[in-house]
Formats: sequence, structure tokens, C-alpha cells
Amino acid sequence: MATPAFTNATGNGANKWTELKYVDMAFASGQGVALQSSFGNINTDIADLTKARDRGAKILSFHGLGDQLISPMGSVNYFTRVSSVAGGIVETNKFYRLFLVPGFGHCAGVGSVSGSAGPAADTNSVPLPTQAQTFNALVDWVEHNNAPASLAVSSANGSVTMPICPYPKKATYGGTGSVTAAASYTCN
Repeated sequence: MATPAFTNATGNGANKWTELKYVDMAFASGQGVALQSSFGNINTDIADLTKARDRGAKILSFHGLGDQLISPMGSVNYFTRVSSVAGGIVETNKFYRLFLVPGFGHCAGVGSVSGSAGPAADTNSVPLPTQAQTFNALVDWVEHNNAPASLAVSSANGSVTMPICPYPKKATYGGTGSVTAAASYTCN
């Protein structure tokens, strides 16, 4: 992390990135790939996870659909690419599951905007996973081979519960029961 004394000789608030054209962005992307070995190969976009799979690793990731900074479609794209290398979605779900969380913002909290037709979207009304919940689901998968078929999340005040499903499944309302109760939904 740079200190306030850090000076970027070509930037520092000039917002020059807004002047980049497509060809400039493509060049910058290529340079980033070319320099990976100089920076410890820190890219996380390699889709071949077969070595991790073959070692028995389990990967549980989640991405908020209300993420204001990083598009959840990047996680969907990555999961799709991993699946194409690992033998399809069924095979991939044996060791890697992606959960897309409605209303979940960047890092934590609510990323939704309150609409005029409903209650305020906040931690009291939007069901979100807890760190312990996702960690415990991963531990259960690793230690007891119980792959999470869904995660039941709830709002802070308990007024709304909802299942979140491993991608590409999504929570589907069954047509009966409360729309704010997880029991009224299935993962399809």
C-alpha cells in the first residue's frame, strides 16, 4: 500500500486513464501479462485448477450481485472457464462452487439501492451470508465431504431468509409460502 508521500510521476489525480482508447487498454493488458513473472505471477485468472482438484482441494467462492466495484460476471466467466478445463459444471462442482449473492456489496454489506416501492435495503432487510457461515460450509465440505447444495442466509433482524445456490442454479420461488422465507424456494 502506498503512503501519502508516494508520487506517481505520470498520474496523481490526473485521471489519464479516462483518455485511453481500446488499443491502449489492450496494450496495457498485454504488458500486464508479459510482466507477470516479474511480479510473482499473482494473476488469479488461470482456469486450470486440475492440480488443486487432484490434491483433493475444495474451493468455495461467492460474489455479491450488488458489488459496486467488481462485476460478478468476472466470477461467472472464471467459473465457466474452469468448468471447460475441468470437464464441465458437474465435475467442477465436485471441488469448486460459486455462490452469487443477491444484494451483497463489495467486501461486505448491502450493495442494493432502496427502491421506492419497497422497504429500505439495509442489513436488517437483505439476507446476507456471514463470514462464519461460509467458512463453516467450507470446513464441512473439506472435513466431512458435505458439499453445500445451498446456503440459507438471513437478514440481520431475521425478517427475511433466502437460499443462495451454487452457480448456475438459482433460488426459485415455488409459488406458495412467504416470499421472505427460505423454505418457499428451491435451487434450480
